[in-house]
Amino acid sequence: MSEKDNATKNFMEKDENFADAFNFLVFDGKPVIKPENLTSIDSAILGFPDGFGRKSSSIKKYRDVVKYLSVKRDENASYILLAIENQSKTHYAMPVRNMMYDAIQYEKQIRDLEDIHKKRKSKMSSSEYLSGFTKTDRLKPVVTLVINFSNEPWDGPVSLNEMIESDNEAYLKFIPDYRINLIDPFTMTSDDFKKFSSHLKEILLYLKCSRNKEELKQLLQTEKVYEHTPNEVVGLINILTGSNIKIDETAEETNMCQALQGLLHDSRIEGEKEGRKEGTLSAFYEMIKQGLITIDQAATSLGITTKQLLDNFKEYNLTLEK
Repeated sequence: MSEKDNATKNFMEKDENFADAFNFLVFDGKPVIKPENLTSIDSAILGFPDGFGRKSSSIKKYRDVVKYLSVKRDENASYILLAIENQSKTHYAMPVRNMMYDAIQYEKQIRDLEDIHKKRKSKMSSSEYLSGFTKTDRLKPVVTLVINFSNEPWDGPVSLNEMIESDNEAYLKFIPDYRINLIDPFTMTSDDFKKFSSHLKEILLYLKCSRNKEELKQLLQTEKVYEHTPNEVVGLINILTGSNIKIDETAEETNMCQALQGLLHDSRIEGEKEGRKEGTLSAFYEMIKQGLITIDQAATSLGITTKQLLDNFKEYNLTLEK
């Protein structure tokens, strides 16, 4: 598992972040799902593709984060199974992948019910016995959510029908479609981001703006949440975007705006000491690429002209895209 995958998994395993994501998806941001009603379960799922029953050959798959949501209806408690798949890159077969995960979860419920009926020696018809599932049995809902944690828009299919060959269009109405539930920051509006109550908001906002220099600069200057960003969140942003925002180790939070200014100051001092050698140029080069500063701002910080800075970049084979 990559560093990005580990980092997003650890972040989304926290109940408050997990609940916030599903409240956004299902309840338009209203805090209906409470973190205290979530229970983490083993992310490994076992499927039997050759048929039902434990004598069939099995396959084992791992989901990113899976939790039970306890739901109280009248006097009876029930549950819903919720799962999140964190994607640091677009997965172009995601509809089929999620469809398989969900099908395995449903099939497991049927096997569990079959075991219960056997232990209770339930009275079953021949058809019910063959199915392992009675006429009155019901399955618990399984809902899977995909979160795009990359710094690029999701450009893959979001439904099974999109993956079917176009010349088979006549058959599409006979193929049950499967759509993925997707949170993609690049398709979200400013009102959408306001619906989050956890630090998922800061991460997704930063991802959306990370490729646009002016948008990122404005974001850090106008969004007050970045003045008190938990160090864990800053670290995750650095991992996901390749940023180098300095974390305030003396506190639990970092002012990301001040951290950026400190990064500029340290680079300028280093430039004065080292004569703007390759290391210093590389630091400014990365900040420009990440959209943290403009070329003109970098040149001013180094006390040289923009043309001189570009010439220095060229000397060390540091090419900026036009």
